[in-house]
Amino acid sequence: MTCHVQLVGSQDSFGLFTCYWFTCILNLLSVGLSSVHYLSGMDGPPPPEEDFTSIPIAERLAHKNWKARVNAYESLIKTFQNTASDTDPAFKPYINNPDLLKKIATDANAVAQEKGVECLVALVKFAGETSARTREAVVPALVDKCLGSARAGTKTQSLELILQYAEVENSAAGVVVCRPSLSLNTRL
Repeated sequence: MTCHVQLVGSQDSFGLFTCYWFTCILNLLSVGLSSVHYLSGMDGPPPPEEDFTSIPIAERLAHKNWKARVNAYESLIKTFQNTASDTDPAFKPYINNPDLLKKIATDANAVAQEKGVECLVALVKFAGETSARTREAVVPALVDKCLGSARAGTKTQSLELILQYAEVENSAAGVVVCRPSLSLNTRL
């Protein structure tokens, strides 16, 4: 015997609601907890996860669903890792659009933001000196939104990205820009 429990009731009819719960508890005790199925108002299995791989990366980066953006960041990481050189055309759309990189670093969803910063680390690491010109747009966004994050992974990736920028810079300007921002806006 299986007992199906559906959570229904009205807060206006408190007595009826209490009586309903009492009946449910008696049914649970008589049937046993192992054979109880909770219904959430939907019949059947949960809907399948949406496949975002068929959507172009540019659309996934701007998608309202954070899972689509994470999928785009993961795809970009793989693309950047598989490039032949730091002058590969795969980098050009991102290096020429620092505002997009800033948007990636300041993603509204914490999980997507962490994956986005990881994507930026891969971009700077594999694009090399050509990515240095994006530093002025990205580092202030990291200081404002990432270094103070509650997620340890986001903080770690942010520091890694700042160090990558300092490494690819031809001059020490990267370090000079990072240091005042870190000391003024965050408490480490």
